[in-house]
Amino acid sequence: MEQFTEFYLVEVNKNGEESALMQNYSNSFVRGASPANAYKFKDEEQAKKVCAMQNMLAGIFNNGTKTYYVKQDVTRTKFDEQGQPYSEEME
Repeated sequence: MEQFTEFYLVEVNKNGEESALMQNYSNSFVRGASPANAYKFKDEEQAKKVCAMQNMLAGIFNNGTKTYYVKQDVTRTKFDEQGQPYSEEME
């Protein structure tokens, strides 16, 4: 079993629509289609800082958006085709 915690940003526009933020090729953030595509932070403090920066920029440019971050706890368990716990030693 594998467990980890990750964080990602969500932007809310003027109409209340939410979009997870992805990092683009120029290291800025853009709206994405789903949380699966969001840029994942491993450190909560870094997520907080980038969230604050996004909100500061939104205030400067008065674009009407608000950004918050999501904490996501992930647990992954591997199973074989019969639903039994998967072990690499079995092969």
